Amino acid sequence: MIKFTSLFVSLALFGGVAQAADNDIIGAPSTIPHPIDSYLPIKADVNNCLMCHKQATSDDRKTGEIPLTHIKEGKVTGERWNCTLCHAPSTPAETKSQPTK
Repeated sequence: MIKFTSLFVSLALFGGVAQAADNDIIGAPSTIPHPIDSYLPIKADVNNCLMCHKQATSDDRKTGEIPLTHIKEGKVTGERWNCTLCHAPSTPAETKSQPTK
């Protein structure tokens, strides 16, 4: 009962149910909405994500832009070059057909 009550209080505070991984969850990093196999491995000196994803020009950034907090002196800072440390790839669920008899 206590766990249920905690869940109810959380829902009341946030105004709704936490949504699936491909939707916004307060404070959570966004998911990667495309396959990334061809971009791997992501390394500090070779980050193919940066071919498309550019630095934001203001705090009011557009989808896909790299936040100002991730960039210092024109370079991705610290461990933030490894996008998948925080941003999980989002892939469609696989449907497996059941064998027929």
